[in-house]
This record gives sequence, C-alpha cells and structure tokens, in this order.
Amino acid sequence: MTLDSFGNLFIADVNHGRVRRIDTNGIITTVAGNGLTGYNGDGGSATNATLWNPTGVAVDFAGNLFIADTFNNRIRKVTPVGERALTIYKSTNVDVGNYQVVVTGSSGSVTSSVANLIITTVPLIYRATSDSLGNIALSFISQPGTTNIVQCATSIALPPAWQAISTNTAGADGYWQFTDTNAGNFLTRFYRSQTQ
Repeated sequence: MTLDSFGNLFIADVNHGRVRRIDTNGIITTVAGNGLTGYNGDGGSATNATLWNPTGVAVDFAGNLFIADTFNNRIRKVTPVGERALTIYKSTNVDVGNYQVVVTGSSGSVTSSVANLIITTVPLIYRATSDSLGNIALSFISQPGTTNIVQCATSIALPPAWQAISTNTAGADGYWQFTDTNAGNFLTRFYRSQTQ
C-alpha cells in the first residue's frame, strides 16, 4: 500500500491482478490491471493491462504509479493522463450548490457522490504539487481565454510584498498551469493569481 500527495490510498490487490485506489471520499476504483494473469498491455490503458501477482506499489512526486508485477518480473509504470473534466457553461452564482453527476454508458449508469459547484470569476488554484527539486507546479482555473498574472510572496505579514512571476492565458476550457522553479530557494512561498 502507498499514499499519494493528495491522500489517495493505492493497494496492490494480489489475488485479483489489479491495483485499487481509495480516494479521500472512500470511493474505490481500479486504476490498473484487468484481473487476468499473464503479461500484456504496455502502452495502453492501465485498466486493460494484465498484471500477474502485483505485490507492491509506489507513487512519485509527479503522480506516476509504480507496480511490482511479481510473476512477470517487471516494475510497471502507470503515468497520469490527466483528469476527466465536466464543463458547465453559462453558470452564474445562482447555480452554486450541491449536485450529483450521473455518467451513463453501455455498461449502465454510475452516480457520483455529492459534488459542490463553485463559480469563480477570478483565477482559482485547485492543485499544487512539488517535486524532489523543490519546484512547485500550480494548476489554475479561470474564465476561458483570460490573461492571468501569478504573484508570490515570502511572507503574508501586512502589507504582503506580492511580486509578479508569470503571466498566463487560460485555454478554451479555462485551465492553465505554472511551475515555480525558484520555490526551492525559499523557506516559505505564498501564491495568488489575478486576472489582468
């Protein structure tokens, strides 16, 4: 078993040839392995790959999952491919609240746990990850196509001395990223972003 930086628990399910993830809401999903024994699936979807007696798992700072595939004498690597996104257009503050998402496919329907819809008109940092070099990767969402400035400060004592370190344009889906390669040079580093 291992934990990633977001608190998700990964378990090598030895007897079923799979790796399971339990997220912070307690939801269990299969992230690798199709339950069959043998060796195949490299270069494709991790849940279509065949694992033979997976006995150990590890996750690095970048979110890569490493699996000890015992009877295949291999360490298998599952790279993160990004998260699925649900885009809601023309929402206003009136739409804020709790919702459930129902995903329907050929296998039936799956209903999500309750999700809280937040409407943001300013850039929102929704993820921050660090690597072994001390670099901080920030993920943002803002209005699609807007130009945004990332600012940092080493103290938030009043008045904070915010300094601009990057200007970014949000994509058509509103998502954008910035990596602070100087973060490791400071004991503390605070971030904010504003629309230009």
